[in-house]
Amino acid sequence: MATLLLIRHGIPEEYSAGVADMDRALTPEGWVQAHAVMQGLVGRGLRPHQGFQSPFRRAMETMACLHEAAGGFPLETSPDLEPLCPAEPAFLWLQSLLADAPPNHIVAVVSHEPFLGCLVHRFTHKPVDMGRANCSVLRHDQGRWQLVEHLRPADLGA
Repeated sequence: MATLLLIRHGIPEEYSAGVADMDRALTPEGWVQAHAVMQGLVGRGLRPHQGFQSPFRRAMETMACLHEAAGGFPLETSPDLEPLCPAEPAFLWLQSLLADAPPNHIVAVVSHEPFLGCLVHRFTHKPVDMGRANCSVLRHDQGRWQLVEHLRPADLGA
């Protein structure tokens, strides 16, 4: 039974002139939140075996918190996980990746809205509100994907 963690980045800097959207970093509050949320995920036994992240700075910083909390795992950056990318290609790619995964394999994806909400819906046919630092936990069991839980920062100690 494979598990997929779909995680939205923590609180980013506001938009400002002269700073590209992809270069917006986590705020100090966003760093604290991301650290606490990722510690909470690992504390629940959700320690990834591999991870994929958007190339946007705030997503990479959020993933760095998970990487640290979990003690490391193979990590890749993909432009197919950017905010306005279509969810269908990522859905097909992740589904294929996880079809061959060993039992109890956990994959983490850190990305953005609206992409993540579309991806959760594509896997489970359920709508979710992917607020900042939220994590949807999906499991593949008996031939279908299920939304096991949707965790908000408060659920994870942040």
